[in-house]
Amino acid sequence: MLRAEGMPGTTGQPDEDIRSAPLTANSSGSGWVLGIFSAITLAHRGREGAHMEVLDPPAVRRWARLAADTLGRARAEIDALNVFPVADGDTGTNLHLTMLSAAEAVEALPDDMGAAVVWQTMAYGALVGARGNSGVIVSQALRGLAEVLKDREGTGADLCEGLARAAKLARSAVARPVEGTVLTVLEAVAAAVPAGDLAATARGAAAEARAAARRTPGQLDVLARSGVVDAGGAGMAIILEALAAVITDSYAERYDVPPPTGRVTPMTESGAGYEVMYLLDADEEAVGKLRAELDSLGDSLVVVGGDGLWNVHVHVDEAGQAIEAGMRAGRPHRIKVTYLAAPGRTHRAGGGRGWSRWPRATASPPCSRSAGPSSYGGSQVRAPRCRRCWRPSARRAARWRCCPTTRA
Repeated sequence: MLRAEGMPGTTGQPDEDIRSAPLTANSSGSGWVLGIFSAITLAHRGREGAHMEVLDPPAVRRWARLAADTLGRARAEIDALNVFPVADGDTGTNLHLTMLSAAEAVEALPDDMGAAVVWQTMAYGALVGARGNSGVIVSQALRGLAEVLKDREGTGADLCEGLARAAKLARSAVARPVEGTVLTVLEAVAAAVPAGDLAATARGAAAEARAAARRTPGQLDVLARSGVVDAGGAGMAIILEALAAVITDSYAERYDVPPPTGRVTPMTESGAGYEVMYLLDADEEAVGKLRAELDSLGDSLVVVGGDGLWNVHVHVDEAGQAIEAGMRAGRPHRIKVTYLAAPGRTHRAGGGRGWSRWPRATASPPCSRSAGPSSYGGSQVRAPRCRRCWRPSARRAARWRCCPTTRA
C-alpha cells in the first residue's frame, strides 16, 4: 500500500536497464569510494515522501528480485573481500545465488498468494538454494523474518521484530559464532533500529547495516590485516538496502563496495580442506547429534532449517566423514563437495564428474501431505508427483493436492 501515488508515467520499479543489467561489476572500485555501500546514483520514482505503509506480498517479491540482481552486479567486489572463514573468493557469488533461488521461488507462485505462503516460500527457496557459509546464514535470517511476518500486517513494528528474530536464528545456527561477521551486522541492526513507520525502519536498518559492516575490521583481526570489511556483512547491507529501496520507492543504480586496501592471500594447497554441503531430511533430535559430531570433525559449521528439512555446511579435512555423519542422522541429498584450494571445482560425492551449481530450487514449501522426510526431494525416489511442486507424494490419492496452493 502506498501513502502517495506515483507521478504519471512512473511505475515505482527500478529502470529496466537496472533490472536487466548483466552480472558484472567494476572490479577495481576506483572512483567509487564515496563511503562504504553508499549509493552513487538514485533513480527516484513518484512524489517525494511516497512510500509503503505495510510490506505486502508483491513488495516481498520485488525485494527478493532486486536483492538478487543487486548482489549479482556487486558480486565481484564482494568476492574480493572474502578472507574469512577461508579466502576462497566466492562470498558474493554465493549470496547472489542464494537470493536468486529465493527470488525464483516466489516468482513461480500465483500472483494472488497471501503473505504466509509468499514469506514461507521465499525462506524455503533460500534454504534449498543456499550456497556457502554466508549464504546459509542469510537463508536462516530470511527464515526468521518469515516466522514473524507471515502472520503479520507488515508494519514497521513487525519488521523490527522480524529483524530481531532473524539475528537470533542466524546466530543460533552457527556452531562457533565469531564477531566481525554477518552475525554481528544482523545483531547491530536488530539492536539499533527503532520500531517506527515502515519506511523509517527500513532506512534505519540499511543505514545501520552499512555502519556495522564498516566496523567489522575492528572486530576481526584477519579483516584488519587484509584491509577489508566482512564480505558477508557487505552482502547483508546490500540486501537491506534493496529492502529499503522497495519500501521507500527510491532505487540506487549501483552501490559502492570498497576494494581491499591490503593484500588478500588466496587459499593454497597447504592447510586446505573441503567444504561439504547437503540438504538433510531428519528430525530435530537427530540434527542435534549431527551438530555435535560435525563440530568435532571440522569448523565453519552451520546447520539451518527446520520442520524436517535442513541445510548443512561444514569445512572438514575428510569429506566422507561429514557425509557419513549425515547418513546416520537422516537422508542427505543434493550433496556438494568443494576443494577449498580450488574454488569452482566441485564434485558429486562418490563420483568424478564435475558440476557447477546445485539444481534449481522448487518454488513451493514442503508438501503438507507428504509421508515424511523420505517422501520428497530426491530424484531417485520413484513415486507419484505433485503437479504444483513436482515432489513425490506418498499416496496416489494425494497426487495433485499435496501443496497448500493446489489443495481443493
